[in-house]
Parts: sequence; C-alpha cells; structure tokens
Amino acid sequence: MPHDTYLIDYKAIDKLILSGEYKKQAISKLGFFSSPIKIHNQQGDALVLKIYKPIKNPTLMDFILENHKDYILKMRALGILIPDTEAQVRQIASKFYLIICQKAFEPSELVRNLLEEAPKNRFLEIMTRIFDDILLYWQNKKNEPLEIGFHPTLRNYALRDEKLYYFDTFPPMLMPQKHLNKIILKMAPLQIPMQYFVPQHSINRVSDEYYQLDKMIIGVIGSCCRLRPEFHAAILESARAYIAQNDQTDPSDKNKILCHTEKAPKLSKIWVFCRRLFGNVGKPNIHSKV
Repeated sequence: MPHDTYLIDYKAIDKLILSGEYKKQAISKLGFFSSPIKIHNQQGDALVLKIYKPIKNPTLMDFILENHKDYILKMRALGILIPDTEAQVRQIASKFYLIICQKAFEPSELVRNLLEEAPKNRFLEIMTRIFDDILLYWQNKKNEPLEIGFHPTLRNYALRDEKLYYFDTFPPMLMPQKHLNKIILKMAPLQIPMQYFVPQHSINRVSDEYYQLDKMIIGVIGSCCRLRPEFHAAILESARAYIAQNDQTDPSDKNKILCHTEKAPKLSKIWVFCRRLFGNVGKPNIHSKV
C-alpha cells in the first residue's frame, strides 16, 4: 500500500464505502467519474476524496494506479501545475476501489466558481490563462515519445495565489486515445458496463478533446460561453484574437479554431446524453451568434 501522506483513517473510509453513505455526501455533481467528498484528517486538514467505481480486476487497477503516478510526473514535467495528490487502492468485499486524495481548495479558489462571479475583464483574463496552459502543454509535449492526453476544462482548475492548478488527475492519460477509451468505458459509473451499449468509436466524441489542440481550446470557449452567456460575444472576440495572434499554433489548428468561434461552440450530443444519464450539473448550450 502506498504511503499515507495525509494521515487518513482509511478503515473509516472503508466503512463509508460499504455503507454507500459517501454517495450522499458529494460536494459536487460536476464530475463524471466520481462524486467527491470532503473529510478532515487526524491533523484537522480539509481533504477532498474521490472514490471511483470499483472493479474486480486487480491487474487493471494496478495499471491505472501506476499510470496515474506516472501521468502526474509527466504533466508536471510539461509545465502543468498539479497539487500534491495521493492515490490508494482499497480492496473491499472482493472489489478494488481507487481513491484519490488532495488537500481541498476553497470554493472561492475553484475556477468555475470564480468565473461565475467575475466581471468581464477578469473573466477574460482567467480564460486566457487557461489558453496559455493548453499551449504550454501542447508545445512541450511535441518531443515526447509517449501519447499523453489533457482535459483543461474549467471545472478541473483552481486559482491559488494567482497560480493556476490543474487538479483532475482521473482518468490518467499517459496512454494512446484508444486505450483511454477502454478505461473510460470500464470506469464509467454505471452498474451495467457501458461497453455493451456504447461503441468505443463513439467515445472519441468525448476523448478527442483530450488529444486534439483545436478541440481542447474550442471546449474551453464553449464552456465559457455556456457559463456566462451574457459575455459570449466578448469571449468569442477575445478567443479569436488570441488564436490569430499566437504564432505557436499550427495553421491547420488555428483555422479549425477560428472556424468554430463564429458562434458559441455547443456540447456534443453524447455529452448532453451523459449529463442527463448521470445527473451531472452543467450549463445548457446557447444559440446566439456574435
């Protein structure tokens, strides 16, 4: 078992899992794979625990755990700030549960919360910083021999002391997209395995955003427009200016992004379907043009 950095009473967590009570204590419904809970450790520190769907395959869980560790190291090497993160696997009643733990950010530090309340100039400034983070990752990974994905959406970031932290480390993405798709299907929070009714190629509609620069940036623009529709014209104008002036973006990616920012980008139908299926919270598509 990995070293317990955060001094957590994992036996108490095991009981919470067995009872199913942790699902009622979720502090957010934004995420897809887990419903995070907040606890306090033996030192009184506020921690966020993310408890994932259990699986019975210990080999697969060992792979996920090892990939998670390596993914964090690789992303940090690429320049992405990730907070201290601990992952444990708990075996409970013949099933294996992945638990990821981080010190809690304050609600006022979560980027999505910040953007919901920010005035327009501050909103655009934070959005631009996310674009900077995406391009930093994209440029630095070009010489990497391994495929690595990244999901820089608003809900995955926190801003502390004016530093942008990416805190969503699941699923780990130090693998080719087709392998990640299998992990997504396996770890989706359904009692019925998703692979029986969702073909793997359909998952590309989701995971393309983790591996393709244009879809990463378009995804952020769309999220920003849905979150603050009253700012959508300024968001699109600012995003187009950013991309047009950026000399690090390949012409093909630049053209794709500019073509998709004539109006607010929409969520794909599969994402809308998943939101409804799992009860995730999110803003609806908007239909206004600039």
